[in-house]
Amino acid sequence: MKDKESIINEIPSSKKNSLVFMSLNIAHGRKNTLQQFLRRKRYIKRNLDEIASLLKRENPDIIALQEADAESIWSGHFDHVKYIAHKAGFDHIMQGGHVKRNFISYGTAILSNITITRPRTFKFYKTIFRMPKGFVICTVKCPKFQNEIDVVSLHLDPFRKAVRMKQIKELVKLLEDDTNPIVIMGDFNCDWKYSESTLHKLVELLDLRIYKPFDESLITFPANGKRYDWILISQELEFVSHKILKDHVSDHLAVFAEIKWR
Repeated sequence: MKDKESIINEIPSSKKNSLVFMSLNIAHGRKNTLQQFLRRKRYIKRNLDEIASLLKRENPDIIALQEADAESIWSGHFDHVKYIAHKAGFDHIMQGGHVKRNFISYGTAILSNITITRPRTFKFYKTIFRMPKGFVICTVKCPKFQNEIDVVSLHLDPFRKAVRMKQIKELVKLLEDDTNPIVIMGDFNCDWKYSESTLHKLVELLDLRIYKPFDESLITFPANGKRYDWILISQELEFVSHKILKDHVSDHLAVFAEIKWR
């Protein structure tokens, strides 16, 4: 896919024939602190309450979460995904535990106000000395859209490009024969720079659309000024609006996109 074809211009918002998507790495409920081990349960819940309030304010139809804990000893001993879903009023939950060890369970998740079908969870090939990453995928059907669409919540390796490339190849192998349009959201742990080819390869292999990849003002990880969090869509779809939310409810900022049938 040529770079000029990847740049999408923003147009005015109209929710009549569109769906609203959001993606957020919720950082195990620790907000923007360095670790969650020593945080009390009430501190974690207060942070998750802020996330739930953000979701209620923005009112997305579907949200992808990463670093989303089930009941874990290091983050309050309660299920963060179910807690947020209850507080924010989401009826449908898809949760994948890519890490399950020593009383710790977390991974990626999807919350939806639309019925979801075919929920599946995948853990990437194990890398030595690192916690596993992975993704969840489900299918949604909405009267606003002509067909079903598949939605992915993804988390890639934060340390090595070579590992991320292997991971997207696993993802592509699963999705390349899928006939449904795709929305892939998540923490990619990489930006669009030419020295980092992960996003370029994924967009090329699945023929995806990406919103303003060269816009350096679209920062999602304030600690280093990078854009790690993305929403990618199939060619059958188009962006109506897109923004990075400035609420500091995590060490990542949430990505918001309104999408319609092209």
